[in-house]
Amino acid sequence: MIHRHSVWTALLFVPMAVLSAPAEYKPELRPSTYAPSKARDPFGWSGVVQTTSTTSTAVAVSTVAFPFRLEGIMYDARQPSAIINNQLVVLKKPVTLRSGGAAIEVRATEITADRVVLEAGGRSVELKLAKPPPAP
Repeated sequence: MIHRHSVWTALLFVPMAVLSAPAEYKPELRPSTYAPSKARDPFGWSGVVQTTSTTSTAVAVSTVAFPFRLEGIMYDARQPSAIINNQLVVLKKPVTLRSGGAAIEVRATEITADRVVLEAGGRSVELKLAKPPPAP
C-alpha cells in the first residue's frame, strides 16, 4: 500500500527544468522588397472600355469633361450596382462621383452584367467592362 505522503513527496521532487521559462523570441524584422509587376485587379480583367450610347442624346466621351472609370459590376436582376470612380452606384439613384478636384452628380439608368449607362448633366454615357483575358 502506498502512503499519501509518498505520492506528494515524489511530486515535489519533479525536476525544475520542466518548469523553467522558455527562451525569449526576438524575430529579425526587415522591410519588404516586394514590387508588384502590374496593378492588381480584383475582377481579374485588364481594364475598361468607355463608349457612348447609340441614342440621339448620346455625346462623345471626349465632350464629357469628367473621367469615368468603371471598376466593377455586381449584377443582380433585382438590384444591380456598379463601382465607378471608387463609388457605389445603384440603379436609378443619384450619386456624386469625384475625380481629382472635380465632382459630378450622375444617375445609372441601366446596369447589365457588362455595362452601365449613366445620365450626367442631361447627357448619356455608356461604360463597358473590358473583355476578360482568355483562361490559361
